[in-house]
Amino acid sequence: SPSVINCTFENNYAEFAGGAIFNFQFSSPIIHNCVFFENTADHDGGAMANFNDSSPRITNSSFTTNYCALYGGAIVNFTRSSPLIDSCTFQNNTADNSGGAIRSVFNCHPQILNSTFENNGSGVDGGALFNWDSSSPLISNSVFENNEAGQDGGAIFNIFNSSPHIINSTISNNEAQRDGGGISNVNNSGPTIFNSSIGGNIAGDWGGGVINSWNSSPTITNSTFSGNTANWGGGMYNRNNSSPTITNSTFSGNTANNTGGGLYNISLSNPGLTNTIIWNNSASGVTNTPSASVSNLDGSEPIFSHSLVANSGGSDDWNADIGVDNGNNIDANPLFVEDFDPAMAPGTGGDFQLTACSPAINAGTPD
Repeated sequence: SPSVINCTFENNYAEFAGGAIFNFQFSSPIIHNCVFFENTADHDGGAMANFNDSSPRITNSSFTTNYCALYGGAIVNFTRSSPLIDSCTFQNNTADNSGGAIRSVFNCHPQILNSTFENNGSGVDGGALFNWDSSSPLISNSVFENNEAGQDGGAIFNIFNSSPHIINSTISNNEAQRDGGGISNVNNSGPTIFNSSIGGNIAGDWGGGVINSWNSSPTITNSTFSGNTANWGGGMYNRNNSSPTITNSTFSGNTANNTGGGLYNISLSNPGLTNTIIWNNSASGVTNTPSASVSNLDGSEPIFSHSLVANSGGSDDWNADIGVDNGNNIDANPLFVEDFDPAMAPGTGGDFQLTACSPAINAGTPD
């Protein structure tokens, strides 16, 4: 496990894995202030591959225009390999299959701190990150912007019990040609998303901001979904027994070309929303229908309490098309500092802090 400091790795090639560096079986170098540029691998990790309990410490380094013909344009982590990645940039990396920047498979838990992922791309899933089979990174104070996936998860794709912790991060202006413009969670993958912004993302079909599929139920707190767009579920799409817990969060300025401007729930998906605002979203070009806020199908019944929900009528005149009224809900303009017009989606903007006269102030529950 050497220390690699102030080095440049450029135009290297590996027929199998790790175009510049291959770490294997408990190999965990320290890599600081290094540049990885235009490296290539045919199978795993255009710049670096970490296999079998190899967890390097990577700080203040850049990964730019690396390429892999299959998995992980910049880095692949395989079988309990969990690098620390701090204050790094990943730009213009590409994988023809999955994980435009980083692919983690089989119980890998990298820590990704204070880092930026921009303009990375995958041919299939996970424009920036792809997490498979109980691989759950910690992602903190990081930015994912303008990444693209050929199918699902414009920024991040999680599958088979992969549940990252995403904290104080921004996921904006990413695109999935199919589902989950920002994040796609599949097969029992339930990330924790805290104090983060998911905005301006695009999905060709379902879930402009996030899609949760097949028993995937994230816990989302103090977060904002705005300016996202999709055909169904502009802000979020939940299907097949996926029931997120959403608290102290805002859905505003999202657009669905068909139904579910804020949220779309289908096939026994019953999210619980508390202290949450759903306001000024659009479906089929209008903002004043229940579908502009929430659409439900096939036995899905979201549960709302202490929330502000447009087109719901509030608890006093509740519209059951929205879901289940669990009390203390209102339907009134929240008086944001600055709205974001859903007609401008996809895009970022608006200031969703509440002004002093907002009816939402002191209308929530402290629990």
